[in-house]
Amino acid sequence: MRYGEYVESLRKVVDELDNAVLVLIQDANVLLEEFWVDVKARNEFAPFAFNIQQQQATYRIRWGSLYKPKTRAGGESRRVQMKHINKGKGDQYFISQLKGCPPWFEVLFHKYETQLTEIRKAIRSNRAIRMRVSKAITHYEK
Repeated sequence: MRYGEYVESLRKVVDELDNAVLVLIQDANVLLEEFWVDVKARNEFAPFAFNIQQQQATYRIRWGSLYKPKTRAGGESRRVQMKHINKGKGDQYFISQLKGCPPWFEVLFHKYETQLTEIRKAIRSNRAIRMRVSKAITHYEK
């Protein structure tokens, strides 16, 4: 059997899966930009936001609560920081996880979370397939 050609083809599949997940991340980044445009249009402090983080070979899209840490010595203010909210199992956040959420923000949350849930599902599926193909590459390289 021509294992070398087979493994090379599997590597191409992994590359294509990586390219496909980048399309999803670009969509998530567009949503993030739209989210901040909507927040700025309200002219109020957003108590929550989401971000996109790469962790090794995968990506995470997480909501978090925003806060300003205490000022430093000398009165120098610090940047707004985010404390991530644990989503639990599954791909979706629920409004009940955002404690003290103002009504105007609930509308924004539902507008974006529906789309983010679909992106998370697609990323999870993509990464699961990638892991299986990567294991096959490791197996046939022996």
